[in-house]
Amino acid sequence: MKIKSLFFLFLCGCIMGTLLDALHVAVGIAYYTHPFFMGQAWWVPLIFGAATLLIGVSHYKLHPMPGSPPTAFLGSFVFFVLSYLITATLPMLSQINAFILFIFYLISWGLFDRTLVSIVLALITAIIGCTVESSLGWIGQYHYTTPDFFGIPFWLPALYLNASATGGFLGRLFLSRKS
Repeated sequence: MKIKSLFFLFLCGCIMGTLLDALHVAVGIAYYTHPFFMGQAWWVPLIFGAATLLIGVSHYKLHPMPGSPPTAFLGSFVFFVLSYLITATLPMLSQINAFILFIFYLISWGLFDRTLVSIVLALITAIIGCTVESSLGWIGQYHYTTPDFFGIPFWLPALYLNASATGGFLGRLFLSRKS
């Protein structure tokens, strides 16, 4: 793997993740105990960059999907952004938002992937991501205003399913390039 590709994958995570997270902070769904910029802690871009790098590399190595088109990334990215928008703007029950985000993942999976490996990777991503966020809350760095269990909202695991699809396709896109 080329360092340049890894760097761009990390940078995409820093930028996209931080901007999407800023939406949650702006509408008051979540807050950081020690905000630095845009209501977020200084380490937020680093954690999103690292997460995107881990998702992208793991998906590329464990489930390479040679020849997957850039449209697979773009399509999954649309569902990922819609997931953030729904959780930030629709004042519904957390369980309803979780159901909608889960449907988004299933549609994305059905359109662009349809493999069992990606479901397993998405579940692992959701478990790790939710554990990290719950731990950040437990140590007092980050909180959701209306958590449902272990300091996180019920819809968060489904958001991570969509993050897994998007990060996986982004990783395959960057890491499979020859130049």
